[in-house]
Amino acid sequence: MAASTASSDYAHVLTARFPGAMLEERNVSTLETDPAHFDVRSIDSSLTLGPDLVVVELGDNATDAAAFRSAYAGLIGHLAAMRGLTILCVSTWWKSPTIDRAIEQACSAGGVHYADIGGLYSNPVNRASTERRFPDPDVGIHPGDQGMRRIADVLVSALTSSVRASP
Repeated sequence: MAASTASSDYAHVLTARFPGAMLEERNVSTLETDPAHFDVRSIDSSLTLGPDLVVVELGDNATDAAAFRSAYAGLIGHLAAMRGLTILCVSTWWKSPTIDRAIEQACSAGGVHYADIGGLYSNPVNRASTERRFPDPDVGIHPGDQGMRRIADVLVSALTSSVRASP
């Protein structure tokens, strides 16, 4: 939302760190805003492409924690049923304990990876407002380019530490 360019958002920064990797972004914000009507099969067309990695970054806009928990667990279960797919779930940016707990529980139940980015928000240098001004101050509290790079760092660390821990 607040990266200076699309190539500066965490998804593009992360992809650039894996030579030859391809990126497909998929907006499934319905899981946050209307979890009761989210259909996990809505992502199946992306899964037919045979991705190696799926990063799930949801939760900051969730308003109904119980409904989010259920829908999120369903999504992670759906993804985890695919063989050979690495799944990395990301905590909320604004450190929402209830939502983060739901994300962690779904990751644990699904046997998938978890990356906690919630601590990044507390350092103002990671916020877009330290890089430039925005007409809407709410945009400035989102991660800026520096925050996006730090998010990518945390995701790479979560992926590589779990690889090193594997036999």
